[in-house]
Amino acid sequence: MITKFKNKNKYTKHDSTKSGFVLLFVIILSTIILSITFGISNIALKEVLLTVSGADSNNAFFASDAGVECALYLDRSSASPFVTDGIPPDCANIHVNNISSVFPVFDFQIDIGSSCAKIKVTKPTDPTGFTQIISKGYNYCNNTFGHNVVERVLEVNY
Repeated sequence: MITKFKNKNKYTKHDSTKSGFVLLFVIILSTIILSITFGISNIALKEVLLTVSGADSNNAFFASDAGVECALYLDRSSASPFVTDGIPPDCANIHVNNISSVFPVFDFQIDIGSSCAKIKVTKPTDPTGFTQIISKGYNYCNNTFGHNVVERVLEVNY
């Protein structure tokens, strides 16, 4: 249907079948831009979560490594606490929490900030055996805030 409107002594044609095209174009364009924005935001969120997970893993590995080093330091010292029943109160200025120490298995824990390591040292009962150290490091020891706890384990046999 074509109608004619009078505009300053000029006649212009107005096609009523094309009305609303601009609105449809704006809605489609807005949808495309919104979809792209949501996609980029989703990728950015996953990158942030991956970064946080990497930092937590690093903290847990550091705690586990510190646990192994502490056990090696104590075992190699002149008065090794792993010969008799007893764990010294510190390991190179890191406080040692004695969990259980009955020969040949010694369990203890060290706290490093919010991280910690639970260490198990198993001494051989015969002279030809190997000493085994298993250190489990955690990024958070007291999970009171609902963090994702990451565990990293190191095992040393010598």
